[in-house]
Amino acid sequence: MKSISQTTQQMESISKKTSAFFRRYHVGQILRAANACKLKGFSSILVFLVLVSIIFENRSLYMQRRLHEDSLPFGKDTAYRFLNSCHTNWRKFTLLLAARIINETIKPLTDAGRRCAIVVDDSLFSRSRSKRVELLANVYDHVSRRYTKGFRLLVLGWTD
Repeated sequence: MKSISQTTQQMESISKKTSAFFRRYHVGQILRAANACKLKGFSSILVFLVLVSIIFENRSLYMQRRLHEDSLPFGKDTAYRFLNSCHTNWRKFTLLLAARIINETIKPLTDAGRRCAIVVDDSLFSRSRSKRVELLANVYDHVSRRYTKGFRLLVLGWTD
């Protein structure tokens, strides 16, 4: 009995923290800007809030529905239709959310006199001994000046 009440308290805590994050960074506005809207039924903000909360509870949508049927106000088809919508621009959503977090939280922590920069790194992720790996290609390594089997690992970072 104790573990069930602890799990419920943990779920409520995660839900409260997720809701606070959504309010602080105006995730609803960012979802609308990324064209993540629904025509009828549950709001897209509610669907997205529940899906993000499930991630932090370390569960899948299937397990959440199986263990706590009453905790999901919508069906699995609604969630999958929302996530697979061709109208939603998820890259734009990620970019706008990252920009808002940087501008509202990280940037005020740095001195105004310091320069901010975006760092682009195209490191080589070598898989020289692999044969059957998805998207494996011959990639030119400009450090060793030869072709190697592997992937190009493109990383974008922000620094002050």
